[in-house]
Amino acid sequence: MSTLPDARASIADVTRQLNALSAALARGDAVDVSALDQAVQMLCEITAALPRQTGQKLRGELMALYQDLDRLEREMRAAHEALARQLKGLSRGTQATQAYGRQPSKS
Repeated sequence: MSTLPDARASIADVTRQLNALSAALARGDAVDVSALDQAVQMLCEITAALPRQTGQKLRGELMALYQDLDRLEREMRAAHEALARQLKGLSRGTQATQAYGRQPSKS
């Protein structure tokens, strides 16, 4: 049976992962959210197994976690859009190089 300390430990784990992913995005690193997905799934299972009255004690913490997840989603979307713009710029540069050919080499 799940306990309140189990749920709080799970919330802390998800929060740590969110913060690490956010920091990685800020550095421009690629991120893998598969471990976060598993941690959130585990948190859902733990909280679903709690008695309703016990689960109500987590409401504020879960709402804060929801906001953190929403923030990470926005950060990931912004990083994706920035990368798409960079790739588009590289594509244009490649097209220009192909269209105009190489510069003659200087001897």
